[in-house]
Amino acid sequence: MAADTLDIRSLWNFSNPKQSREVFQNKINEVSDSELKFELKTQIARTLGLEAKFDEAHKYLNELEKEIKPEMKKAMTRYFLERGRVYNSSGKKEEAIKEFLKSFELAKAINFEYLIVDAAHMLAIANKEFSEQKKWTEIAIENAKSAKDQQTKDWMGSLLNNWGWSLFDQKKFEQALIQF
Repeated sequence: MAADTLDIRSLWNFSNPKQSREVFQNKINEVSDSELKFELKTQIARTLGLEAKFDEAHKYLNELEKEIKPEMKKAMTRYFLERGRVYNSSGKKEEAIKEFLKSFELAKAINFEYLIVDAAHMLAIANKEFSEQKKWTEIAIENAKSAKDQQTKDWMGSLLNNWGWSLFDQKKFEQALIQF
């Protein structure tokens, strides 16, 4: 099974990270592609982060870092993204931003549309400055609109919702309402 033939997002149950972790662990045993195995493992780290098991997630990611090979560009993009999410969820915004930037740059380099948007979206969330939130949201929206992949285009609802809340937080209520 090639790395690009499995829809990792479809394996998620975001309301039940533990169940998702079990699905990912089982799927790892079913695939032979080493990069895909690595990508699936990054999602296990994400489940740990969603359960606020930050130390365990970082430890898991540290182990994954030892396995990564330079040619595993898609897997590395996911690795940086998930490392950033764990930092972000644990309140370490500066560290998160550094990882999200690595993920964004690598996703752009390999034209991984979905993760370009995901990384930009996370950069908008992690940044405290409104101007940075705006910049990264615009980048995410631009990339989602121009994407060839339908799943990437499907980001638009989440992006507009998040942008609406950023505007709301700035007391720009009419602009926020338009986004919602």
